[in-house]
Amino acid sequence: MAGYGDDFLYRLLRDDEFPLTDGIMAKRPSRDKEPSYHIRQCSSEYKACHWISTCATMEGLKKMKELKRRKLKDDEGDNDTCLKYVVIDRSELETYAEKCEEAYNDPLFEVFQDQIVRTVPFREKTGRILDFTYSNVMDEYLPKKDQSDKKYQIQRNYAAKYEEVLVERFIPPHCCIKVIHGENSCDNPFYLNDGTGEKELFLFHEWNAKCQTEISSVTSLMRDTHIGE
Repeated sequence: MAGYGDDFLYRLLRDDEFPLTDGIMAKRPSRDKEPSYHIRQCSSEYKACHWISTCATMEGLKKMKELKRRKLKDDEGDNDTCLKYVVIDRSELETYAEKCEEAYNDPLFEVFQDQIVRTVPFREKTGRILDFTYSNVMDEYLPKKDQSDKKYQIQRNYAAKYEEVLVERFIPPHCCIKVIHGENSCDNPFYLNDGTGEKELFLFHEWNAKCQTEISSVTSLMRDTHIGE
């Protein structure tokens, strides 16, 4: 089996993820767990680790959306939630990961207009990118000695079905092209990162969504603690 992804990766987003402004952080970026620990096991907080799940193709993402919808229906009786996903520039991410690898034990600086802005913390250093659509990656991290070896069979089936690509620790915002909403978004996606202002528009919408979330949280806190009465 050869890898068959394209120039992008796709991630189904949680409600608290704002990739265009914050990037995507693993739930527990300082942990050190094998990929087999994460695949198909890491949706709960107590099992969270330093891997981020993405899909290599739109087909894998469609299947992931269906899995999420079934889970929402089972947990909440609701399968009509409008799920959103982010399109990630794979080449940009791989380039950033190479820079992080070169500076693994040394400071890595964010630079803007030839001026050092800040030192990048370890949790924001992208590590390995493991594409399980490649047979050599599948066999290295989810080995199968022979046909009777079932140790990693569930993980292998899951990784193959959803065309899993694991990213270690962090996906920076400059690698995230756009967030796509909508019921039919998986059927007819489009990508635009050509300086026409498309990403800036989505940045505004994401910033606005974050503000609304924070305002809602503060309003709820004030109501619960009777502030202002």
